[in-house]
Amino acid sequence: HGHSHVKEAPDGKTLWGIVYNREMVATQEEMNEANLPLGYRDYCAHLLIDLNKCRHESWYLPWKCGDLRHAYEKCQFFDYEVRKMKMAEQQAASKE
Repeated sequence: HGHSHVKEAPDGKTLWGIVYNREMVATQEEMNEANLPLGYRDYCAHLLIDLNKCRHESWYLPWKCGDLRHAYEKCQFFDYEVRKMKMAEQQAASKE
């Protein structure tokens, strides 16, 4: 089925064995076509597009698309962790 959006990170950083890049992978066009709400247009959007497509094609059967769901959830969690670290760095820098 279609092309997968999994990309190597330019710096090759991995977390929990998942290569993660802080680049938008999905284009505006792809997000528009997928009717993604603005709140979901983040670094994990490409995974959500694939997940939604899979859900739709499998009639939303709960035992389908598990690998895509886990990839999306891990991406969301990691994105949150990265933002937390960045905020902590900015706060530390502003105190200097």
